[in-house]
Amino acid sequence: MKKATLIIAAFLFVLSNPIIAQSKKELRKQKEAKEYLKTKKLIESGVYTFIATSANTQKGRRIDLSTNYNSLKIDNAHVIADLPFFGFSQVSNFNSDGGIIFDIENTDFKIEYNDKKHKIIVKFVAKNKTESFDLLLTVYSNASAALSITSNQRDSMRYQGDVKEVSKEK
Repeated sequence: MKKATLIIAAFLFVLSNPIIAQSKKELRKQKEAKEYLKTKKLIESGVYTFIATSANTQKGRRIDLSTNYNSLKIDNAHVIADLPFFGFSQVSNFNSDGGIIFDIENTDFKIEYNDKKHKIIVKFVAKNKTESFDLLLTVYSNASAALSITSNQRDSMRYQGDVKEVSKEK
């Protein structure tokens, strides 16, 4: 009798395990969908900041940026970038600190929403006094993001970080 009870209990446990696993998977998908909608709403607002936590050079070197404040601020059509640059530059700018720095107005954004993969791609071109930058910001459902910058005068750079709401204080 004990053996039969154990076999039945084990059988019920095996049958219920996929149901629990499936509900965990469904909960994870629901959570990701909720995070994606929140992130999508933030991008649609047009006011957000990308905070870089690490940088990858074209040569594959990874640099931790978590102790420095490096950002790309987007306020509708106004974009301000202050990001470090690690790599080779074809043109020497003696009056520059070497970073990727620009402050531009009237930026034309191209935004693609991939609702199936819960991914948002923001593309735009920025120009400062001496060079042109092609920027591609890929934002994922949990607001983590990757920023790729290609310049006409420097090696390309890739930054990892997070997209956040702009703080209210100015």
